[in-house]
Amino acid sequence: MINDIFNGDSASEIRAKLNELIKIVNDYSSSQYMGPGPGGDPGGGGDPYTPPPSDTATIWSSGGAMPFPSNDAQSACNTIDMMSSHTVYITKDPANMGGTAVIEVNDYVYTDSMKTYAVSSGYYGYKDTAMMMNKFISVDMMGRVIEMNYCV
Repeated sequence: MINDIFNGDSASEIRAKLNELIKIVNDYSSSQYMGPGPGGDPGGGGDPYTPPPSDTATIWSSGGAMPFPSNDAQSACNTIDMMSSHTVYITKDPANMGGTAVIEVNDYVYTDSMKTYAVSSGYYGYKDTAMMMNKFISVDMMGRVIEMNYCV
């Protein structure tokens, strides 16, 4: 499939092919293929593979220990610097190039580092530190960011 990228492919078809390529690269770079480990084990042996740390960002909500969504964008914007900040874990959409700690539309946002529990659907405050602007994000029930815009 990865060898069959055509000029007329849709964005979703290309994204699926790129995801396949990323999976191949990640599999190849795992410890089973790395150079000789202790004792000359050609399979890598020795030290177990340690995955890279998860991409994280900070969102704001009216919740205490856990992120609690607002019902609208303006309410989410009002939580920034006034309510509770929460560290969330991001799974980046392969098409997004904003950086590993930057939330973008179509990224997935989770409350745990294992990326098992998506944040609840609704609106959250978000500080874009690169642009020095406050924004809101809207998240669907799967944890996917479906909207992002500047606070007014």
